[in-house]
Amino acid sequence: LNHVPFMAVQGSHEKNHSNYYNAFAFPGKEEYYSFNYGPIHFIGLHSDIPDYGGTYNETIDWLLDDLETHQSYKWKIVAMHNPAYSSSENYLDGEFDDFINLFVPIFEENNISVVFSGHKHLYERLQKNNITYVISGGAGAKPHIVVEDYIIEESVYAETAYHAVLLEVFENQIDMRAFRTNKTLMDQFTINKVDKPDLRCNTLAFTNKISKGVNQDITISIKNIGEINITEETLARIEISNGESWDVTVPPLDVYESVDFLYEWNATESEIYTWTIITDVEDQIDEVVEDNNQVVLTFDASEPEETSFFVRGFWGILAFLSSIMLVAVVKQRRRKQS
Repeated sequence: LNHVPFMAVQGSHEKNHSNYYNAFAFPGKEEYYSFNYGPIHFIGLHSDIPDYGGTYNETIDWLLDDLETHQSYKWKIVAMHNPAYSSSENYLDGEFDDFINLFVPIFEENNISVVFSGHKHLYERLQKNNITYVISGGAGAKPHIVVEDYIIEESVYAETAYHAVLLEVFENQIDMRAFRTNKTLMDQFTINKVDKPDLRCNTLAFTNKISKGVNQDITISIKNIGEINITEETLARIEISNGESWDVTVPPLDVYESVDFLYEWNATESEIYTWTIITDVEDQIDEVVEDNNQVVLTFDASEPEETSFFVRGFWGILAFLSSIMLVAVVKQRRRKQS
């Protein structure tokens, strides 16, 4: 916390206590607030105010003024402890009706992109009226079990697992991935602002511990995460730091369709290898984001190193927590050379 910005919203246990405000410093009133981060306008709300004798009236007045002031921001993201929608007995019993009746209409009228919440100790992604709702309560408390009988129609994906959520934010695209603690991919979704095709290498960019001299099966997955089908073959390139490189032909891909390439590879030396995959090496398609089609994979055949999710330049890292583990990375668009 001495070098990474940490922005919290109150949950079920803070009770609006002075110790909370002594420990952190937030903008404005602090109990609820907003700030701008690259192309994103973040809003942090206190969803437990009625539990301490208050009402949402003041919060709603502030929220409406804040959104009116920041309409020019392409991405608007909200974080609050209690969810509006949840596949849980609490939701079916009406516990979150206040949020649905008071806040959801405001979110929908002001083009909120994503609403993050906690409260339930699990992961769930829900979709309602063009807004993505993510419950990310996997930071360490005893997990809640996903009950099939409680699954609601808004639910897209739910899982009981400790996890962290990574956001990669571009000018015209948000790509979100949820990871289990063993670094496997749990869920992924993309929001696009323009109707274009876009190729993305879905293979995870973190340090993989491998064994020298042992054949390794490596899968490279390339997906169309854009909004338009790709109707022609494209060329992708794989480059290894030991000098190996080769091109692969990517077949036409419909929206959200992917293709896998499986390789058997042997690390002949005890060292760290990097694989660079460029999905549209010849710039054949006009992509949503022209700078997201390269990923670097790290394979460690020597001493173990810390996991590294990030391999390229970005504006910064932000942790936004309310029983939520969320990291946002804003990618700068690379200018094309004339």
